[in-house]
Amino acid sequence: MLLTSNLRYVVVDVETTGLDKKHDEVIQIGIVEYTASGEKVREFSSYVKPTYTEKIADMVEMITGI
Repeated sequence: MLLTSNLRYVVVDVETTGLDKKHDEVIQIGIVEYTASGEKVREFSSYVKPTYTEKIADMVEMITGI
C-alpha cells in the first residue's frame, strides 16, 4: 500500500541568458515544494550572477522579467 499523503512534489524552474549550452548561462533558479494534495510547503528563489555575460540581452529580459 502506497501512502500518498507523505509524498512531496518539487517543481524546479531555471532561467538562462539563452538556449546555447556553450555560451549561455543560468541567471535564476526557483524551486517550489508541494504536498500530494497540492498545498505549497515551501519555496526558494535565487538570482545567479553570470560569469561571462556582461549584460543580459533585451529579449531575455522581456521573456524572464529579470
